[in-house]
Amino acid sequence: MNIRKVWILLVSLGVIIGISYMMTSWFPESPSTKPFRSGMEAEPGKYYTLGDSAGRTILQTGFPVAVGDEFIAEDNIRYRVSSLDGWNGIMEQVIEKKSPRKGLSATIENAWPVQAQFDTQPRVAIYCTHSDESYQPSQGKKSRTGSGAIFRVGYALASSLIEDGITVDQSFAVHDPHDINAYTRSRRTLLQLLKIGPTAAFDIHRDSAPASAYLTYITGVESAKVMIVVGRQNPNMNANMAFAERIKERADKLYPGLIRGIFIGRGSYNQDLSPRALLFEIGTSEIPEQYAQNAAYCLGDVLGTLL
Repeated sequence: MNIRKVWILLVSLGVIIGISYMMTSWFPESPSTKPFRSGMEAEPGKYYTLGDSAGRTILQTGFPVAVGDEFIAEDNIRYRVSSLDGWNGIMEQVIEKKSPRKGLSATIENAWPVQAQFDTQPRVAIYCTHSDESYQPSQGKKSRTGSGAIFRVGYALASSLIEDGITVDQSFAVHDPHDINAYTRSRRTLLQLLKIGPTAAFDIHRDSAPASAYLTYITGVESAKVMIVVGRQNPNMNANMAFAERIKERADKLYPGLIRGIFIGRGSYNQDLSPRALLFEIGTSEIPEQYAQNAAYCLGDVLGTLL
């Protein structure tokens, strides 16, 4: 009798295990859904859509977004993320106190670091934290491990700067995989570049927002837009921000529409290592690489007139 009970128990357990296996085989997606966390980078095929209370879209981006982050739009209106619900969020306009100095130029000039009195031969460092990033229409995929098209976009920026007489040190170091530790790995690359003594250092990326968020025409040529990113959790934030605002001001004069805005996000993005370190999102994965190269070349012109 006891042996019979043991067999019944074993058969019952086998049935339960079998049913569980079939359920996970038939419905594999249900237990693997990744929970949303504020401040996480957008998953493939997803992006943040941030708008105002009236439903007007202010920003679409795959860049990590958290409550408290800010965005200075193309028209120089400043917004702050007040709430997030998954991949959607609300932004409120920030009413800035008027400065006794007149205009944006005076504000930027006063905030410009003392070290920015450049030598006769400026030098720029360029690297790519997310070395896999590519452009779907051109490469057929959004990511190419170890050899992303983002390196060529960085090279377009370097070429433009070199034509303006600026020395460029571009690193082609690979920092894969594309995970939370990529910035830790690229930090070592930036530290090596900083030993050369660059005037400024630029981390080149591409966004994962819809194509419409980045498409534009510059001097009649199809091009991508550029979003400048400043980390708000680093001791150099004010200096980085002054540099970003100066770049946007100059770009708005030379190539209207090139800079889609300045995103001030949670994190440091290694900008704590230099008062003139910035991150550029050049285009998005949904547009051709050539558009991003066009934007990078124009951005080089802008930087060349500053440096």
